[in-house]
Amino acid sequence: MKYKSFLTLTTRSHEICSSEFITDRWLLYLYEKRNNDKRHSPYDFYNSAVGQFKLLSSFCDLSKETVSESIIQLETTNFINNQLLAFHILNNTIEMFINEFQQIISQSFVNSISLIRETINSNMLMTVYLSNWEFHREEFSSSYGVTHMSPLNYTGCSCSSSSKCVSSSRGMLTGCYPLETIFQTTLHCFYNQSCIDSTNNFKSINISSLETSRFSLNQTIESVVNELMLEELKFEINYPNYFNTCSPSLCIYSYVDKRNAIEGILTLIGLYGGLVIICRLIAIIIVKTMCRMNSRVNPTTNLS
Repeated sequence: MKYKSFLTLTTRSHEICSSEFITDRWLLYLYEKRNNDKRHSPYDFYNSAVGQFKLLSSFCDLSKETVSESIIQLETTNFINNQLLAFHILNNTIEMFINEFQQIISQSFVNSISLIRETINSNMLMTVYLSNWEFHREEFSSSYGVTHMSPLNYTGCSCSSSSKCVSSSRGMLTGCYPLETIFQTTLHCFYNQSCIDSTNNFKSINISSLETSRFSLNQTIESVVNELMLEELKFEINYPNYFNTCSPSLCIYSYVDKRNAIEGILTLIGLYGGLVIICRLIAIIIVKTMCRMNSRVNPTTNLS
């Protein structure tokens, strides 16, 4: 039978994927902050903020799409078992299967991202925000000069040796690459209004949502992405559908009668009372039989 015939899966994504910080309005705000002000230094958060949050929005969409497609594949997979399972056994079996399923799709997602990161790091690609390399031109004459590139450094870390160099800026991070930068950013700023947007044009995520979240403020965006931005993946089993679809030809069940201590004592007393009565009846029968035998008169013959 197909899983979809008796199994329903529901998901809940991290709060950040339904916040204002992945909307076009927020991206436009960051874009205007970058272009309307004077040119920002590569060490300023606003320099690459648009790139960071575009990636964050893309990860939300990509994770939802990945989970949705994986669930569709799962639902069309056959559940095979040689006998009908009791509800609690079926529930435990499905729970273990769903946990394994979630781990597999998460690992596959992580592997795909890791390949992209390794490609960028190995080729030392220059970003459109000029956040990892900068141009220098040396003039040798009025008509001749040479332009060369030099790597940027973030808190003593050179972009020529690592793609993961970052430094703090405006409560967030800036670094060589927007991808590595947003991955190292913690969730803390998203729940702090003065940190994420002091103008109050965009509201921070409600701190109360952490009560139902499995992620803490100190965890990074990377750790959330590695879990497919999922807060939970719930399942519900329709056992009547499972039973009817399975359509067993024979059902056998056993009934276990559990008695408590009081019932046991009463049973023993009952047995004892019954034995006493039986013994009394047997004793009466024996006594009466013996009395009859003793009182029996034997006939005598007179020979005189």
